[in-house]
Amino acid sequence: MKKLNLSKFIKNKAGNFSIMAALSSLLILGGTGLTIESARMFSAQRFLTKTADQASVFGVNRVYLNKALSGSDAQTAIKNFALEQSNRNAKLSDYNVTVILDDAAEAVAVDVHAKLTPVFASIVGVNPIEMAGKSTASTSSANTGPLSIMMVLDISGSMNARLESGERRIDALEGSVEDFFENNDLGADMRSGLTAYNRSYRPQFTAILDYGSSHTIQQVNRLRTGNGTVPAEATEVAVDMLLDDRKPNETRREVMMIMTDGEVDNHLNRSGGPSFTERTIAACHRAKTEGIEVYAISFEAPDSGAAMLIDCASPNGHITNYDIETDETCQALHTGPSSNINSSSQIFQDCALAKSEYYFDISNVDEINASFNAIITPGETRQVRIIE
Repeated sequence: MKKLNLSKFIKNKAGNFSIMAALSSLLILGGTGLTIESARMFSAQRFLTKTADQASVFGVNRVYLNKALSGSDAQTAIKNFALEQSNRNAKLSDYNVTVILDDAAEAVAVDVHAKLTPVFASIVGVNPIEMAGKSTASTSSANTGPLSIMMVLDISGSMNARLESGERRIDALEGSVEDFFENNDLGADMRSGLTAYNRSYRPQFTAILDYGSSHTIQQVNRLRTGNGTVPAEATEVAVDMLLDDRKPNETRREVMMIMTDGEVDNHLNRSGGPSFTERTIAACHRAKTEGIEVYAISFEAPDSGAAMLIDCASPNGHITNYDIETDETCQALHTGPSSNINSSSQIFQDCALAKSEYYFDISNVDEINASFNAIITPGETRQVRIIE
């Protein structure tokens, strides 16, 4: 038998390089696989936790705030909601959802379990990994604090139309805004501001969010009407002002009031991006997600304008932790068939009812004042909070 000459093998540089390259490749491949799997596990864990959070918030809204569900029906609805969200992640399989209701604490606990199959499972023979996301949400009283209010006012040409009393809509609105600030005790720390729009945002009429109301009233009395109805940018600016005004360790009750009497002129959009209606609704949803209360006033607006405002308004009894996916009653108002945007449709009426504490359809001065009074004396303020 021929003996293996180790010294010759060791001295063979080409052979050594090949071996080292092969070993290095295995290490690199293993390291890459581990990195990929770690990233997939982290992503899956975040997804399951977010799904559990959404489901627990949905449950508290439907069971303890809106009181639309109870008992086993509630558990089934919450479980189905979680499974619907889970279908968005194709990496996970074999979902199992557990829901526990605690009526005494007004809390909902959701556990979402699933399996993640490793990318290299077929090569290394690894079994699917068991993963879980858990969340518990409950109701709590919201500490509202001093008032910060931004008004988003329509100054389109149709605001020159006259009410049955003979007064122009714009004059009635200006008078009600002035009365709201001057005849009510809104607190020494109240902050107010204003944006206005017709066929575009009109910065010359803006009142920067600041203490008191004299600066806002001054701008209201300067308003001039004309042209079309495009509320998108004025609404976005109002939301930005409220968010930019926040200060560390300060809790305030933040309110945005948006009104229109018309149909949005989406045909003026030349950008090819989202319509002005879509941008306005997105700004309202952003505000609600940030905990801002949104009051919406339809001043004899046509159905399309009223539908936009209904979508904008906050849902009854729910101010913070807003998520459009949990606002079940109104989800299909604009995402469903166009027939939904009709005041005679069931979803239009159901959604208006679900927003009746924040959405107002007005036609005279008394109704304008009543809508403002709702801001002064809101209903019970409760919120959803995730506690685990």
